[in-house]
Amino acid sequence: CALVLACPVTGRTHQLRVQFAGIGAPICGDTMYGDVSEFINRQALHAFCIDFPSPADGAGLHISASIPDDICSLVKNIFGLSKEETEAMLNERTTEKDNQ
Repeated sequence: CALVLACPVTGRTHQLRVQFAGIGAPICGDTMYGDVSEFINRQALHAFCIDFPSPADGAGLHISASIPDDICSLVKNIFGLSKEETEAMLNERTTEKDNQ
């Protein structure tokens, strides 16, 4: 089991789900490409942040969203991390990615 920060370039339907299942690591709760989870009743996918050019003027937009409670509960049950710890880790990783 792993907590993954994936940074897809395109938004292809099922892209992450198919790729992770293809390497033998289906997304938790993904019943199409994996199995039912005892911890979550849906795919454990969340767009923590997204960057794209504004359609109005082309300026860069950065939008972020808190991790939903059901994913926080999943992370707490499997990894023992609080919502604050998880979001801090993701913020650190996205900052590292932006600085590369």
